[in-house]
Amino acid sequence: MYARLVEYQGDRYLGDTNNLLQLQSEIENFLKERTTELLQKMQKWDVDPLSMGYVALHPFSKPISGEEWQKTKRSLNYQVKVEANT
Repeated sequence: MYARLVEYQGDRYLGDTNNLLQLQSEIENFLKERTTELLQKMQKWDVDPLSMGYVALHPFSKPISGEEWQKTKRSLNYQVKVEANT
């Protein structure tokens, strides 16, 4: 996913590197938490709108069957990584 912060309307002075890095860290943490929550909800609701399982489990081999994915997806643990660049 790619996004861009175009217009900052907060009260921090982003010309100060410490303020900028702190804001960056807060954004990364926020996105990581929300993305993890969304994935957990989708797992709980038994939905896979992105069809992640068909490539996530075996990226370099034959895709798994739909039946195998249905059994596996409920027990997956997701690891979300967010990296923001300044």
